[in-house]
Amino acid sequence: MINQCLWGLVLSLSVFGQIVTQEDVIRNRSIVPDSGNNQPVLDRGLAVNQNAMKMAGEGVMVWTLYSINKMTPGYKRVKPYSTLENGLVQLKTYPLHVPGPPVASKRDYDVYIQNPQGYFLVESVAGNRFLMRDGRFKKEPKTSYLITVSGQHRVLSEDLTPIQLPNSDIYISHTGVIIGNSGPIATLRIVSVSNLNALEIVDGIRLHTDPEFITSVPPHERLLKQGFYEGASVPKSLPPDTRGIYRHIYLSSSYSAKRGIRMMKNIIRVNQ
Repeated sequence: MINQCLWGLVLSLSVFGQIVTQEDVIRNRSIVPDSGNNQPVLDRGLAVNQNAMKMAGEGVMVWTLYSINKMTPGYKRVKPYSTLENGLVQLKTYPLHVPGPPVASKRDYDVYIQNPQGYFLVESVAGNRFLMRDGRFKKEPKTSYLITVSGQHRVLSEDLTPIQLPNSDIYISHTGVIIGNSGPIATLRIVSVSNLNALEIVDGIRLHTDPEFITSVPPHERLLKQGFYEGASVPKSLPPDTRGIYRHIYLSSSYSAKRGIRMMKNIIRVNQ
């Protein structure tokens, strides 16, 4: 009985004395014409190559997206796209006007605006005012002013004056009110921009626009939370800080991570 089964198996795998492998079957099925179909049948290898090219293109786009948003933590991101001009493929970008995802933080001075249309208003030493989404603030040791993470700008209050903190502990409410042991100290100036196309990126961190496009956000429309917005990466040129204020360095955005995982799944699916 066993010999008969083995003999039948050999007959089923042999044609005119040649062993028919699974690879031959797949190849022959792809090239044998179908009498009921006049369309040519593509080889499976071409389909796999097309998927590989698509995944490679997605990988390049993710890398480009990370590169053009580098050094812009939680600010005005841009998205790349390609266009054909004069027979050449040109890479261009357009703004998204949205911050990155929020990241949790345990520091009292790390806050972010839940409303993506809100900006903090800060002022440089020279008196120039800028818009920022970066709410990683700190207290200047000598003057007790609330300043930005770079130490180059003072954070403005609702009455457009620099905020000066007491020696006691403080916390910031969800509407931007800074409260100390003796009660409210100041309120963060939170503004919105009526014309987003008028926003100009100064250095990838600060934004600037004409005062006519800036309006104050009412308290009932504000929602501040603990933490800060993630971008592609945090500026690496800042000096280290023992309290960990500069240790939030992200080498890739969550978008890049999700796309990378998706590409890995596609590769595994193709190889199966």
